[in-house]
Amino acid sequence: MPFFLENEANSSKSIHLAISNESSVVYNDTVVLDAGAKRHVATLIGQENTYDITAAMNGSSFERHVTLNAGLLQSGVTINESGEFEYSYVIN
Repeated sequence: MPFFLENEANSSKSIHLAISNESSVVYNDTVVLDAGAKRHVATLIGQENTYDITAAMNGSSFERHVTLNAGLLQSGVTINESGEFEYSYVIN
C-alpha cells in the first residue's frame, strides 16, 4: 500500500518522517515539500501488519499506528492549509 506525504499549505514545509514496524525501519528521512506537493515516500506491505508513523515539523509532531486492512488503498500524512498534521487515507 502506498504511503504519501502531502502539503496543502501555502508555503513549503520540511517534515521529518519515520515509519517502522516491529521488525524494521521502513523510512526515516526529512522531506521538503513545496506548497501543493504530494510525494510517495514508502510502500507498506503485509495484510494486518501495523506500522508506527511519526512526523515532525517546526516543533509540532504527529504519531499514528496504521494497520493494513483489506480495502485500505493508500494512506499518508497531510499538512493542511493551517499548517497542521492530519492522517489521510483512501479506502475501497
